[in-house]
This record gives sequence, structure tokens and C-alpha cells, in this order.
Amino acid sequence: MSYEAQNSSAQSHNDNENAPGPITASDHEMLTHIRTHGPRLLQTLQESGASKELPFKLVWTAHPHWPLLPNRNTDRVRISVLDSSFNPPTLAHLALANSQKPGQEGEDGYEAKLLLLSVKNADKTLKPGDASYLQRLQMMGLLSQDVVTRWKVEDGRPNVAIGIIDEPTFVGKSRILKEYFAARLRSSPLQSSGPSTQLTFIVGMDTLERLFSPKYYPPPADNPDKTAEQTMLDVLSRMLSPPPDGDDSFIVCANRANLPSDTTQQAKGESGVDQTLSVAQRMGWMKEDPSDSRITLIDIGKRESRFSSTSVRNSRRRIGSWPGARMNAYAPQISKAESSYIQAGLTSIPGQRIDGRALDEYRIVALETGVAPLANGSARVSIGGRTSVEGNGGGGTEVVAATKLEVESVDEGEGVDGGRVNLTIVPGRKAWCMHLDLVVLADQGNVLDVLFLAARAAVWDTRVPRTKVVEWKARPMGGAVVGGGAAKDVGGKEKGKDADRMDVDDTEQPTSGFDTRQLNKAVDFELPDYWDEGEPLEGSEKWPVCVTLNLVPPIHFLDASSREESAVPLKFLLIYSFEKDGKGDKTERPVLRGMRFIGPGEVKAEEVKGMVESGKKYAQETFKALNQKLASEDSRRGRAGRKMST
Repeated sequence: MSYEAQNSSAQSHNDNENAPGPITASDHEMLTHIRTHGPRLLQTLQESGASKELPFKLVWTAHPHWPLLPNRNTDRVRISVLDSSFNPPTLAHLALANSQKPGQEGEDGYEAKLLLLSVKNADKTLKPGDASYLQRLQMMGLLSQDVVTRWKVEDGRPNVAIGIIDEPTFVGKSRILKEYFAARLRSSPLQSSGPSTQLTFIVGMDTLERLFSPKYYPPPADNPDKTAEQTMLDVLSRMLSPPPDGDDSFIVCANRANLPSDTTQQAKGESGVDQTLSVAQRMGWMKEDPSDSRITLIDIGKRESRFSSTSVRNSRRRIGSWPGARMNAYAPQISKAESSYIQAGLTSIPGQRIDGRALDEYRIVALETGVAPLANGSARVSIGGRTSVEGNGGGGTEVVAATKLEVESVDEGEGVDGGRVNLTIVPGRKAWCMHLDLVVLADQGNVLDVLFLAARAAVWDTRVPRTKVVEWKARPMGGAVVGGGAAKDVGGKEKGKDADRMDVDDTEQPTSGFDTRQLNKAVDFELPDYWDEGEPLEGSEKWPVCVTLNLVPPIHFLDASSREESAVPLKFLLIYSFEKDGKGDKTERPVLRGMRFIGPGEVKAEEVKGMVESGKKYAQETFKALNQKLASEDSRRGRAGRKMST
């Protein structure tokens, strides 16, 4: 591989140059490499505590001979080291990575840059909700595409590497990296004699304050009379001194906006800014001439200096719970870099998802019926995370559905109750009206599919009360009215004034003298047994299911999480019901009831047919699994078996 030197601007603070770039083919290759080798390297590093192996690993390098450059002999390689938790990377990290040591701008800048992730931090430990180390490594890979270096490889990538280290202190990191690079450069085929390395650690002011806090430097066991401050000064002197006595390392520190006061810091047992700088000046590590200083201060820009990973995480949580963001499924909830990262994983071979699922794999689905005692049918469905169905509270998408039957008067002659099957009570007069309510308790993605599942489960669980019709009888001519009210002669003066005749129409005349029929009319109903559970709602088995195909060309995937949804340009909703043909065939056949595209993305017309077929297969699997679970719920609750339509 050939490499070429290119002059480039060492630092820029304008928004265009700090904006993340698009994902390229080489970036896909890099992310695949990190996903493949990162887990093994992390495990090896964390298990190396008892071995003599150095606790440092290179996860990815821009080229095999990094940090050396082909066709360029040098007796010293200057490497900038940006050590951080990267949880997540921000524009402040990018500004730090692209910063230069005063007096070393342009052609006199760093030969190579290292993004370093510490898996052991003196102050920080992994907390619930934090990005995993593998996720951070991949975000560091995306960050590396925007790092600027003087020398670039043939395909335009900078001379950058990504590494992991299991050492909490900077003085320890300096020693480990010096030893590692000395061995790596001695074995490099590019130069017969290995050059020396000079490390410059790029830090923020808060990190510099911790570096000068004596509490992180316990006295050695063999010299208990030595104070922590003396120990700190000794180890820092070794780190910041030139060879052969020291590591020959430097520190470049970025000024930070909104720093706490020295009084606040000292109350926490930490050095304040003024105290830190005073110690550095007293030891001769900071001088008026930056080119002659081991510790120098730089400005990375007022805007960039205000960014922090903590504020980004807090903002992300607030945006995730913002109601307006869920009303618009395509509100910009994640950055372009995070969206590109998600899409790169989905379109890689094989597809990679944040939670490790396959592209056609659903999260765990939990279902429970009979959750609302006052409803005629109810169900709760959750998908993903630890939900309240499992007794542990939020974390996934959760929907509760309930049906309620109420008596409704029906206008006679309009036929509005003709399709209500077993919802009719008094033909032409009264019927059950079913109300279906759905409540979204939590939305962590794929809420439309869950809404359909919950609705089908609640309708399945619905029981229609059994009723008994109350009939009223009346003679067409003469005699008395039977069935209610006082007996009255049809021809008497009281005719037409009997309020108790209710719905009996006694004005209808017989068609002939031989017509001796009585008029029988159903006018009301009663519940023969209040405690009777009722009968299943006829037709409930025809309630459809919904399958959402999330499209990231050229692939589609199922059950998107909320973060994945934010990176998806187009959704394809397919709604299927499954019905028997009524000719003795017991197989439910899929019927496409509706489909819809949602989102600004585009799809080719010739691809739609294939996606419809895929959606039909997924819908059949969902329908079958849902019916099995609903039957299991009926059995659990001791409900009568369901008579399915034929």
C-alpha cells in the first residue's frame, strides 16, 4: 500500500468542518472489523490482570504499520493521545482530537493520533443505560473519520488508530504506551532501527485537575512516611521529564467553560484550577513559552468547550420522553453520526443490530388477558425490555386494550344492526355497541404492531352477555291488551290513552275476518343469569395483525427499537387477517386488508411485491404464535373453549 503526504489544516472550529461526515465503504469495513475483533480484545484485556502482558490493545489502525509512515524515515514519532470514556463522543472530543500543541502547527504537527478508551477509570464505572464498551469503540470509529492529520493513507483516511487500555491513571498509561510502542516500532519492517516515541495526552481541564489531585497517589507501601503530594510530584516528574530519565510525555489541556470554583473542587478533595496551574508552574512544567512547556493550555472554541458527554446523555433522555417526538416518528432524536452508525450495522453482512438480534427477530413479547375486571375483554401486551407484565416496570413498548359493551337503541328499518352477528339483543330495536380503547403505556419502538396485537387479544377475550327477550302480546281487535298495563277494550274511550301499551301496535287491522292471530313483539330483554360469563364474540378470530417492515435499502428488518426507528427513512405497514374459506377447509388463508408507507424514504415499485410476500410470511408466523398464546391464556384462566368459525 502506498501512502502520500498531504498538508491539511490542523484545527478548525467552524460548524461545517466539525460536522460528522457520511458513512463510506471504508467506514463500513472499519466498523465490521471493530464488531468482529472488539469483543475478543476487550475480554483478553480484562483477563490480563494476572499475566505479564501489557494491558493495552490496538483495536483498529488506519494501516498495518501504524504509527509509522512508509517512505518516511524518522528518529521520533509524535503521537497525540485522546483518552476518554467516549460515552458518547461529542464535538468537544472532535475539537480536542484535531487540536495542536502550540509551536507544532502545520508540518511540525503530530505524525499519528490515537483514540484511547480506558476500561478502568479512577472515577467512573459503568452505570445502567451507559453505552457498552463495544458500542463506544464503534462510535470512536465514526469519530475517527473526521480527525485531521498531516499524513493520510492512499484512500484518504487519516493516520489514526483506536486502542483500549486497562489502567486508571495517566502516569500508568504513559509508561504502558511508551513500552508498547518501543516494542512495536523495533519490530517494524519499515525502519531498521526503531524510532523513539513522544506522547502528548490531550485532556480537558477537569481531567488535568484530577491529574494534580494527591488523593489519586497513595504513598508506596515500602515508604509510609512519604506523603501523597510527594508521591504525586515524583510520578508526574517521571512522566513529564525528557529521556533518558523520564517518559518524555506532554499534556495539552483545553480550557473549559463553566468550570466550578476552586472552593467547590477543594470541598470534594480535588485541586481547583488555580491550584493546579500553580503547582504546574512551580514545578517548571508550565512556562511563558509554550514551545518550552510540558503542559500547555489551548482554546478549542467557546461553543465546543461547553459540550460534555453527561449533558448529551441527559438531553438524549429528555428528547426520548418528549411527547412531540413520538407524535412525529421522524423527529430528529439522534445525531447524523448515530443514525449512520445504526444504518451501517443494519446493512452490513451479516446485519448487526444494537441489541444483537437478527434482522427478522422480535424482542420478547409478553401477553396477559383479563387485566381490566370491569371490561368485557382486556389484554396487556409488551415487547422488549423489562415491562410491568414481568413485574419490573418500563423499558419496552407496552399497550393495554379493553372492550366495553353498552346497550344502544337501533333505528328500525335502517339495517344498521344487520352485521353485528351476536351483538343483536332485540332485533330492530336494541343491540350491543362495543367500544375498544387502547392506551400506550410505553413506546420504545414498533408501537403499531403492538397496538394491533393488543387489540386482537382484547377482542378475543371479549365475552358477550347472554340475554333473554321479553315479548308483549296484543289482540288485533276487541278484547283486552295482554302483557302489561290495565285491560282496556280496544273500542273503549280509553283507547290511545293507555301509556302501558308501550311498543304494541294495536292499530294494525286483520287482513280478513278469518285472521285470528295475536301480535307478538319483542320489546325488551333481561339477563337470565347475572353471573354467566357470556359467549365469545363471533368474528373476533378475523381481527387482523400488523407487520411493520423497516426499510433501510437494500434490507428490511422487523421490530425496530426507538433508536432504530429514528434512523429508518421508510416504514412499510402490512395488515393481514386470516380467514377460512367456508368450504370445509380448516386452514386460515391470509387476506391483505391494508398497506401503507410512512416516512420520507423511497422504494422501487418492482420491490413492493417481494416485500408484500415477506410481510405475509411474517404475519402468518405472528398470527400463529398469537393464537397459541391466547389459547394458553384461556386455559390458564379456566375459560370455556372457543368455537371457531368455519
